Amino acid sequence: MLDGATLVFVEVRTRGNPLGGGALASVGAAKQGRLLRAAAEFLAAFPAHAQRNCRFDVVGYDGHVSAARCQWVRQAFEAC
Repeated sequence: MLDGATLVFVEVRTRGNPLGGGALASVGAAKQGRLLRAAAEFLAAFPAHAQRNCRFDVVGYDGHVSAARCQWVRQAFEAC
């Protein structure tokens, strides 16, 4: 998505049971690496966006669908 001139890659995670850290904690180093590779492939496929600033956000939903708690973390991690 675009937030002004910034290209934002958003990972959405859900966990019915928040044990183990919940949805946000499920985006560890391995998942971040996969997201970075996916972003690089996107930018290679759409070079018009290659000069934009990029940001990685994570949206997490914890709990059962009818009462899930949503958290949106902007700039959840940095591209190395």
